[in-house]
This record gives sequence, C-alpha cells and structure tokens, in this order.
Amino acid sequence: VVVAGAILIAILMLLIPQTHIGIMGMLLVVFFSFFFVTVASRIVGIVGSSSSPVSGMTIATLLVTCLIFAALGLRGLPGMIGAMSVGSVVCIAICMAGDASQDLKTGFLVGSTPFYQQIAEFIGVIIPALFMGSVLMLLHKTMVIGSDKLPAPQATLMSFVVKGVITGTLPWTFVGLGAILAIAVELLGISALPFAIGLYLPLSLSMPIMTGALIYHIVRKTSSGENFKIREEKGILFSSGLVAGDALVGVLIAFLIGIPALNKIYESLPVGAWLGNFANIGSLLIFLAMTIILWYQTKSHSPSK
Repeated sequence: VVVAGAILIAILMLLIPQTHIGIMGMLLVVFFSFFFVTVASRIVGIVGSSSSPVSGMTIATLLVTCLIFAALGLRGLPGMIGAMSVGSVVCIAICMAGDASQDLKTGFLVGSTPFYQQIAEFIGVIIPALFMGSVLMLLHKTMVIGSDKLPAPQATLMSFVVKGVITGTLPWTFVGLGAILAIAVELLGISALPFAIGLYLPLSLSMPIMTGALIYHIVRKTSSGENFKIREEKGILFSSGLVAGDALVGVLIAFLIGIPALNKIYESLPVGAWLGNFANIGSLLIFLAMTIILWYQTKSHSPSK
C-alpha cells in the first residue's frame, strides 16, 4: 500500500504541469522521501518529533535537486518551481512521518488500536490540506510572508538556496565554510544542528530560545526526581498551548484584516489604539500575567499530589 501510494503521488505530480518536476523530479521525490522518512521516524523513536531536523533534510533535498536540475539545463522560473515542488512534497513526507510515528508511539503507550489511529491520521491530513493553501494566501495577502510582520527565516533560507543554485549565484565558499564549521563544532562535542539554527535565525527568535533553555536548566538544577518530571510535563503542556494559541490568533487576525471593511478600520487606527501610548506596558503586563500562571502551574509539588 505504501509503495503504491508513493508511486501514485509521484505520477500525479508528473501529470500536473504546474509542478515542472519532469521524470527526474518524480524520481527524486520518491528517492528522498524514502530515505528521509526513515530518518524522521527513527528520530521520533529516540528523541521525539520536536527534535527532528526537518529544515536540514529539506534544504539537503533542495540543494541536490537544484544541482541536478541545473546540470540538466532546467533553469529559470520553471527550474525553481520544480525544485520547490520536489522539496515541498519531501518536507511534508518528513513531517507526516514524524507526526504519525509520534502518534503511533503514544497510542501504543496508552493501548489504542493502530488501525483506527491510521484512519484518524488520514482525516487529519485531508481536512487541513483543503484549507492550508487558502490560509497561506491570506497570510501573504495581509502581512506578506517574509516581511517584518510575518518573518519566515526558514522559507527565506530555502528560497536563497533555490535561487542561488539555479541561477549560479550561490556563494559556495560560504557553503563550504559552513560545512567546515559544522565538522569543527561536532569535534568539540557540540551538536551542529542547534549551533547552525542559532546562526541563521534572527536575534528576535534565537534570544527567546536561549532564554528558555537557561530557564529549563535552572528548573532542572533546582528540582529533583519525581518533582522535576511533574514540573517538566506541566511546563511543556503550558508552553505548547501558548505556541498553538499564538498561531491560531495570528491566523484569526490575518482573516479579519483580509476582510476589506475590517481592513479599512484596522489601517485607520494607530498602532496600539486600544491602549494608546500605554500599549507596550499593556503587552508587558499580559506577559507578566502569563509568567505568573506558568509559575503557579509548575511550582514545586510533592509526588503524592
């Protein structure tokens, strides 16, 4: 079933002219998906899906695909679209492999039936797929993906790779230097992946990651045994809710801005109109309240509680 499904998807991609993948692109989709899906599933079994290097595997796919397309003479906009089509499918396959493996692993621990889980997985893929494209177009229309309002560092990096290789302007000196740095960091006993993430993410994103890591380190040092596990689990659940809620509210705001009548009202109001000059203080108080709630939810508990 899996092999037949993979071949069917590859053929459908080939038959859709807008993808510009050609026979070679179709083969690359199957090849990279096969190997990277295995890597993603293996990583889930070891450290969990959140630590899966999806970006790294996707960039590797794009780099090799662009090199092959350029060697075959497939350049310009069709070559870029074809490379992004291959990379998109491989990226989705990697993400779905990690998600499905994580779900099945969790289901095994709680004693669920894999058959019904797989049915739910298909439903969970089909329904969002019907709306994801329109949501992305709405976000791009209202905020422009890659702008200051909606930065997309990973997508921007991938676009640089595709454009650089296809047009022959990619600074290979820096690519080689990055590879040498990764090897040097690994020899020092430091994982190259988080090191590299810290290099290309903007400071506004890498600083909160470092701050969160320091807080986690302090919590681990000041807690012990069963108490630490309780605090860790509650902290992860609380933080996961913040991430999901933030994303949902962002989509909701983009939807409201996308409505012409509401957009005119939004553009006519000054920034922070609901609090005027005290908007920054209001935001700070909201973050302070969330911090207090997080502390209360994760403060020391005895194992009996």
